[in-house]
Amino acid sequence: MLKRFLSYYEPQMGLFVADTVCALVLAAIDLAFPIILRNLTGGLFTQGQAAIMQALGMIAVGLVLMYAVRCACRYFVSYWGHVMGARMESKMREDLFDQYERFSFAYFDRNSSGDMMSRVVNDLFDICEAAHHVPEWIIICGIEIIGSFVILFTIAPVLALAMAVVTAAFAVVMFWQNMRMREVFSDNRKKISGINAQLQDSLAGMRVVKSFANEETERAKFRASNDRYLLSKENMYHAMGVYTATYGLLSGVLYVIVVLLGGWLVAQGQLQAVDMATFALYISLFCTPLETLVNSAETYQKAIAGFKRMDEVLS
Repeated sequence: MLKRFLSYYEPQMGLFVADTVCALVLAAIDLAFPIILRNLTGGLFTQGQAAIMQALGMIAVGLVLMYAVRCACRYFVSYWGHVMGARMESKMREDLFDQYERFSFAYFDRNSSGDMMSRVVNDLFDICEAAHHVPEWIIICGIEIIGSFVILFTIAPVLALAMAVVTAAFAVVMFWQNMRMREVFSDNRKKISGINAQLQDSLAGMRVVKSFANEETERAKFRASNDRYLLSKENMYHAMGVYTATYGLLSGVLYVIVVLLGGWLVAQGQLQAVDMATFALYISLFCTPLETLVNSAETYQKAIAGFKRMDEVLS
C-alpha cells in the first residue's frame, strides 16, 4: 500500500522538491530567531546607546529580509503544496473509477453503489491535505524539535537533558495513542460508508417505499445507521481529546522544569537568567510543532483509512 501511495508523488516530484526546500528554510528561520535574540541581549544590547543605535539599521534590514524570505516560502508551501496534493487526489479518483469500469457485473451485484461512491468521494477527501502536509510537517517539525534541543544542549546540558527525557516519555505515550486512533478513524470511515449505502438504497427505491407506505421502516433503518456513525464519531473525538490533553500536560511539565530546575541552576551560578528566557522561547518553538502534529492526527488517520479502502479496490 505504501509503495502505491508513494507512486503518486512521482509526477509531482518537482513541486515536492520545491515544497521541501521551502519547508527547510521555514524551519531554519524559526530556529534562528531565539538564538539571535539571545546573542543580541547578551552582546550588543549591553554595549551602550551609541553602539546599539549604530547597529539597529543593519539589524532591521537583516530581519526584514529574513522574514520576507519566510513569507515567500510560506506562500509557496500553502499554495503550490496544496496544488500538489489536489493533483494527487484527482489522479487517485481517476484510477479508482477506471478500476470500477474494469470489474464484471458480479462485483456490482456484491457491492452497493453507496459504498463505491463513498470510496471515490469521502475516502479520498483528506488525502489532498495529508499528501501535502505530512511530508512538510515531518520536515519542519522534525528540524525544529531536534534543532531546538541541539541548541539548548549547548547552553545548559543538564536542563536540556531533563527536558529531553520528559519530551521523549510523552512522545512514546502519544505514539501509542496515535496507533489506537487509527482503528477508531478506520471504523469511522466504514460507518459513513454505511450511511451512504443505506441512503442510496432508500432513495433509489423511494417509489416502492411510498407505494407500500413503508416510510417508517426506512426511517428506522437510516436512524440505526446514523446512530452507529454518531457513536463512532464520539469514540473518535474521545481519542482525540485524550491525545490533545496529553500534549497540554507535556508543555505544562516542561515550563515547570524550566522554572524550578532552571532557577536552581541560576542560584548555583551554572545558568544565567537570560538563558532561562531562551529556554522558555525554545519550549514554545518545539511545542508548537508538537501541537501541529497533534492537530494533524485527524487528517492523517482519516487519509490512511481512506487510502486503505481505495487500495482494497485497486488490489
